[in-house]
This record gives sequence, structure tokens and C-alpha cells, in this order.
Amino acid sequence: GHDKTVTCAAFSPDGTLVVTASDDKTAKIWSTKSCSPQRSLVEHDLPVESAAFSPDGRFVVTASWDTVAKIWEVESGNCLRSLEGHHLPVMSAGFSPEGTLVVTASVDNTARIWDVETGACLHSLEGHHRTVASAAFSPDGRLVVTGSHDHTARIWEAVSGRCLLSLDEHEDSVTSAAFSADGRLVVTASGDATAKIWEAESGELLQSLEGHEYPVESAAFSSDSKLVVTGSQDNTARIWDVESGEFLRSMEGHSDFVTSVAFSLDGPSAFAIPAPAL
Repeated sequence: GHDKTVTCAAFSPDGTLVVTASDDKTAKIWSTKSCSPQRSLVEHDLPVESAAFSPDGRFVVTASWDTVAKIWEVESGNCLRSLEGHHLPVMSAGFSPEGTLVVTASVDNTARIWDVETGACLHSLEGHHRTVASAAFSPDGRLVVTGSHDHTARIWEAVSGRCLLSLDEHEDSVTSAAFSADGRLVVTASGDATAKIWEAESGELLQSLEGHEYPVESAAFSSDSKLVVTGSQDNTARIWDVESGEFLRSMEGHSDFVTSVAFSLDGPSAFAIPAPAL
């Protein structure tokens, strides 16, 4: 397994693999059936903060404190491309739905959109005033949502890089932001110990998910957009009903912060990754 803290975990599209990122400067690809590592992705010079699969499951993108994002081939574990342009650590990276673009978020207060084939930076999304901790495409690829330590999330037009909306109701850093699978909603996680659900088109705040005792590190929708799972520094993950905002159940037993949460794509299971090394 990893030698140091696991910072992120994500399922492959078919649910058979999980990729993890770690402070040990590596990412690892695991079989969900055997829970054994299949590949180690080793080329970053500093801790790896984020890792995600491409929509077809053939590639992984990683984001690192070495200021670089890298694209890897899952089958071989080879690094295919380095995305260089940020001048401070990269906190998040993810593919567009078509798999042709990558969006990265950085401590340099920007997010960037990259061409996967060429590695060229197409747009620099500028407007946040502090670290951009999270960036993700909408399901149709038209929009990008970013979350920042300036207490806001922003929604951008991917094709132009233009900022469309600012989501301003959090009272502390926004640590995570993601679209629902149907693209209608956005969920944000924050250091103010809440997660919030927003209407993507208007920016209207629909639900504030309150109950965690400490900062919320991560939040994600289920594949049917009916549930949200949150992970917190209170050592728990919680599942919430999207429509009502009602707290449904808590996943307890972690001995440290829950830094990354996700549902499997077929819906019935969620997992939470605690801070200690796996």
C-alpha cells in the first residue's frame, strides 16, 4: 500500500478499479474485488493530491505539489503527458466527459483547462483570490465548477473560460465542488462544517447540509443525483437526501479525518478514505 497519507480516491467508470493518491509521491490503482494494488504511478517529485480516471477508464490524471499534473495509461502504468504551467501546487485534476480535456486547480489561485492530446493549456480561469482547491466539469462538458479558499465556488463556461456565476454563501474555505450526474445541481464542501447544494443554472442555494462538527473535506453525489455523501474532519462520513437536505446515516469508525468520499457508479455503495496511509 501507500507509505504515507492517502489524499484522494476515485472509482473507475466500470467500478472494478480504484485509484488513490498519496503524500508518498505516488498514485496507485487497486482492484475493487481483491483490494490489491495493480499499478503504481511513480514520477511525481512531491506529494500527489488528486487522482481521477478518464471516462473510458483507460487513463488516469494526477495532480501534485510539484506544480504538475500527469496523464497515465492504466494498462501499462506509463506516464503519457505532463501538464506544466501552474507555478504553485496543483490540488485537483479531472477529465471532461469526452475525455479530451483536463481541468486542474492550483494554489496559484487559478484553474486551467488543458488539451489531453497536445498537453496545451487552452484557458486559465482567473478570478479567485486564494487557492483553488477543486475543479470539475459538468456532465455535458459545457461548464466547470471551482471551489476556493476565498470562501466561494464559481461556475465557468468551458469553451471560453468566462466566469458565469459565483456561489457566495459559505463562511470558510470551499474545499470541494462537484456537479450532480444530471448536471442540474452543484454540491460544495467547506471549512465552515457544512456542505451546500446549489442550482447550477441560477446559482440559487437549495440546501445547507448541517451536522458535521468540524470542516467538511469532500462531497459527492450518487449516480442518480438523489443522495450526497460528505467526509469531514470529525472522522465521519454522512449520507444526505438531496431533495429534503435530510441527514440519513453516518459512517463512523475512522480514527482520523475523512478526506475523500465517493459513491460507486452503480449507486448502492459509498466509501470514505481516512487520512492515515492505507
